[in-house]
Amino acid sequence: MVRRPSASQSLLLGEGYRYFDGGIYAKWPPLFPTLLAALHVVGLEPVAGARFLNAFAFGMIVYVSGRLFLRCTTSVAFALPGVLSIILSAPLVAVSIMVWSEPVFAALAALFTLAMPGFLRTQSRTSLVSISLLAALACLRRYAGVTLIPDCWLYIHEPCVKMGRIQVFNNWSPYLVRDETKVWVGLEYFCTEGDQLWNMSDRDFAEMAIEEMARIGFIDRADVLDSTVIRMPKAYPAYTGTYKSLDRIRDHTDRFENLFLIGQNGMHRYNNADHSMLSAMAAVDNIIHGVRSKDNIWAVNAEEEYHEAASQMPDQE
Repeated sequence: MVRRPSASQSLLLGEGYRYFDGGIYAKWPPLFPTLLAALHVVGLEPVAGARFLNAFAFGMIVYVSGRLFLRCTTSVAFALPGVLSIILSAPLVAVSIMVWSEPVFAALAALFTLAMPGFLRTQSRTSLVSISLLAALACLRRYAGVTLIPDCWLYIHEPCVKMGRIQVFNNWSPYLVRDETKVWVGLEYFCTEGDQLWNMSDRDFAEMAIEEMARIGFIDRADVLDSTVIRMPKAYPAYTGTYKSLDRIRDHTDRFENLFLIGQNGMHRYNNADHSMLSAMAAVDNIIHGVRSKDNIWAVNAEEEYHEAASQMPDQE
């Protein structure tokens, strides 16, 4: 894994958390590259530093596991097999000799587990600070990156808002955003041409979207710099009405040798982006090789379970 060593090198150069290609180290937690940079200051280059960290973490996992086994069994004879199982764990040994950060997280989690009973027993400030620090470091290692979310999109199920999905375009590619210090967020609202959402003015729609994002705690509305409203008619095919007669339309259009229907709207099929591109590639292959049949195009994604059979469709007009 080169992203963590490259981020540590970038820190040492005073350029912040960045990948080797200059992109912002946004999707991954910052603790491990920070520790690698600190070890580099004392003479260990990133790869050697990662191995040192993981060897230390491995030893800590074995030690803490032994303490936990003794606490649970109160017998060295019963605790020893448990410790041996940790030492001989092939997955743990494998990640401990690589430039991976999982051993550090496992060591922090084990230390937290060991320290928690002491806090529950004494409820002292020292114990509280200790377990809080361990939890914070574990979070910085495993969960807390420097981005809104690590995903490209997120479906929203909160009943108090109308938005259906959030996209973070920075996560698709950093090259989609001109200023890498800003976050480009897209909100999707599912509606129908002519309904209340569709007819809302751009200003009111943007204000509603910003308010909903703030309501679910996703943003601080004061941080919003700009907004744009785009209405996309017929964005998704509906499997209702006369959908059961789609084969008749296909039979008619397939007669035109130079007409190739592709993608969601062309095929009236709920394709993902990759399936839409595959249908386009199949059409190009047919054109190049003079293939007149469109069967290979219609075969793309035809086996997916969410395509409802025409016989199951209601008789709606």
